[in-house]
Amino acid sequence: MEFRQAMSGDAEAIFQLIVRRVEWMEQKGLRQWNQNGYLEAYPLDYFQQHIGDFWVAIQGKRIVAAAALLDQDENWPADQPAFYLHNLVSDPDCSGAGGALLDFVEALARRQGKVALRLDSDINNRQLGQYYEKRGFLPQGQCSDGPYYTGIMREKAL
Repeated sequence: MEFRQAMSGDAEAIFQLIVRRVEWMEQKGLRQWNQNGYLEAYPLDYFQQHIGDFWVAIQGKRIVAAAALLDQDENWPADQPAFYLHNLVSDPDCSGAGGALLDFVEALARRQGKVALRLDSDINNRQLGQYYEKRGFLPQGQCSDGPYYTGIMREKAL
């Protein structure tokens, strides 16, 4: 798997990963992006406008995972150098792609002198919460984004 910062032509592929993941959630009976207006809050033009914030994992010639990587987040205090991950998505047909991207981002954060990785996950998605906790992302509080999303803020110390 290769990793690189996203380029302007990648926005459509990242958005289509989101669409596929929403369909997957619907098929699996999970309540998250398919129930909280995610596609309306983050339409294709959002990814086009913010493409410079994204990093991607590529397998073959396909983008199989992506995430926005920010230096600050309004939900968190600016108390230490950290990366904030948003819009993390992986191809449902490419097992391990999201984890590989998380590993890459962690290594990148260490090289850039960050002391933590921070993200949030839907408070109702216990399976995802357990996944993040196994990867070292510990609960730090709650956040909300619009009327349909309450998240658990998670931090991994580096």
